[in-house]
Amino acid sequence: MRIPRFFHDESLPSRQGVRIILTGPETHHISRVLRLRKGDHVELVNGKGWLCSCTLLETKAQMVTLEVNRTRILPDDRLPLKIYIGMLKGDKMDLVVQKVAEAGACSIQPVFTRYSIPRLDEKRLLTRLKRWNEIARQALKQSQGLYLTKVLYPVLMEQLWQRLEPDALRLVLWEGSNVSKDLFKMLKNWDCKGFLELFIGPEGGLSEQEVSLCEDLGFIPSSLGERILRAETACIGATVAILLYYNHRQRRK
Repeated sequence: MRIPRFFHDESLPSRQGVRIILTGPETHHISRVLRLRKGDHVELVNGKGWLCSCTLLETKAQMVTLEVNRTRILPDDRLPLKIYIGMLKGDKMDLVVQKVAEAGACSIQPVFTRYSIPRLDEKRLLTRLKRWNEIARQALKQSQGLYLTKVLYPVLMEQLWQRLEPDALRLVLWEGSNVSKDLFKMLKNWDCKGFLELFIGPEGGLSEQEVSLCEDLGFIPSSLGERILRAETACIGATVAILLYYNHRQRRK
């Protein structure tokens, strides 16, 4: 049975015997949901590679006290993958963030495209962004990951060039009839060392003008096959496929 893991959004102490006091939602999860008690072992992560093994000293409704046994700083365990996705409506974006973060992508960049339905004001946008990053934190615990997937502030299509990594392999999923480059075939051009940047359009897809803009930025139109998938299905499916390809390549080294 794996040791329960919790998120602590602060620097974690490296010295054995140091005490940590937790408050907030994680306290409720420890004391009320899992009903952990004095002497139980847990792990803390901060999304920056710190893994802290602790023992519970005291559990209360609003506060949990832990004692540090060992702290390690481990290498980045994320995929060198950056997802760019047209803004989705409703809870579809929540689902994409959750699954992409579980798979361990480095970042998720929402993009306002021509067919993006949500047009949020600044206040609602910041509320959504806060929610997405909380979903990413929960996904980090679920997947037993160490480094947090960052959900970035949404940008306009015309601002996309500002967020791109130099020398990355860039692919854009598109259902256009002239797309013949299969995603798996294109992955063979990826050395798994530099970044892979994948762009998926919103529910209405990308316009031909937007695909042309992507091509000007170095994105290569690629396909997942003949079936037309929902945006969230395409994003999650492609991310998992990339995860499997990456893990396969790593095992062969």
